[in-house]
Amino acid sequence: MKRIPQVDALRGLAALGVCIFHLGTYHNAHYDLPQALHRIASLGEYGVQVFFVISGFVIPYSMFVAQYELRAFPRFLLKRILRIDPPYLATIALTIGLAYLAAATPGFQGERPNYTWTQLALHLGYLVDIFKSEWVVLVFWTLAIEFQYYLFMGLAFPLLASSQKRWRVLALLLSGLLALVVPQGEFVLHWLFLFMVGGVLFQYRASLLEKRAFFWWMAYCFAGCVATLGIKAALAGLVAAAVILWGKRLTSRALDELGTISYSLYLVHYPISAKAFNIFSRFTQNSILQFLVTLLAVLVAAVGFYWLVERPAKRCAAQLKYDHGRKSAASDPTPATS
Repeated sequence: MKRIPQVDALRGLAALGVCIFHLGTYHNAHYDLPQALHRIASLGEYGVQVFFVISGFVIPYSMFVAQYELRAFPRFLLKRILRIDPPYLATIALTIGLAYLAAATPGFQGERPNYTWTQLALHLGYLVDIFKSEWVVLVFWTLAIEFQYYLFMGLAFPLLASSQKRWRVLALLLSGLLALVVPQGEFVLHWLFLFMVGGVLFQYRASLLEKRAFFWWMAYCFAGCVATLGIKAALAGLVAAAVILWGKRLTSRALDELGTISYSLYLVHYPISAKAFNIFSRFTQNSILQFLVTLLAVLVAAVGFYWLVERPAKRCAAQLKYDHGRKSAASDPTPATS
């Protein structure tokens, strides 16, 4: 699948936004970050909604290009696991290692790490929220939603991409109904209208929807987002859709690079920033300087993590082809919380 530059740029900006959101909120609570910067950082919270729209578009579109069939579901799921799990598990190991290392440091203050084997085992299936446990890294709840979406899309794709209009309509209507009747946030169905925004974009780009029908279905998804997630989440989803559709000029070398490391940035920013804040605060009390230096440290860590961990996993997943002999996607899509 040929990469779409504005999608890569949007993914990178969403990851950076979530990173700045956590840096800003953590920093403001501990080091009195200026209120104006804190307000700007708070907008990054909606990077998660943007990620879900991106996945809703990229995953089915890549399946469409690869001519996915339902019998390829096990291989599709294996490709996704090979793509996202090695960096995810490496981040868990990194976080635990940093926690115990910090606790062993002379003068350590705070709660000592207390992970359980049950807690860690639940991470293997992204089951932490379902079993009311605790994530090693707070932001990993979104990866659980993404993984559930892969399961959902692997089964629902034949309807969403059917050549017969009635099946495509049924897929969108049933998805909306599921989103309305499942309010629990630990399940992908609660977030389904955001993914559907991307799904409708996919149908339009794949010439499965005419322009007039496209706008009607987008209005349907927007209304559903408002009903299930609120107006702010709905607006974030709408902005993401507009960028994917019309943001061809949102490209630059820096944004391309940011999009490339977006999954690594999303994974490591939380554990790295917490430790970096702790270190840099010992050398300066200037809150803005602490914020900027910590952000730089997180970006450098993300680049290193991408080359050492994510890139090999990405290549491994790309080598696994669908077995029906048809052309597969040229580049495996990066997960949206990626």
